[in-house]
Amino acid sequence: MEKGVAEGRKRGNSKLATGPVQAFFRDAFMSVVIPMIAKKKGHSWIFDHRIDFDEPVASTAA
Repeated sequence: MEKGVAEGRKRGNSKLATGPVQAFFRDAFMSVVIPMIAKKKGHSWIFDHRIDFDEPVASTAA
């Protein structure tokens, strides 16, 4: 989990766009191309991670 958060922070600032046209192209590019590139570069752990929301979670409260 911490690894995913750190990666998100690292990449977060690079996704800023200054206008709606740039945001449109950024989002279109990232949704298609980035996952393909990431799988080739060893980042599949980010894109392949799935959460089973129906699975019960044990309480960590003492």
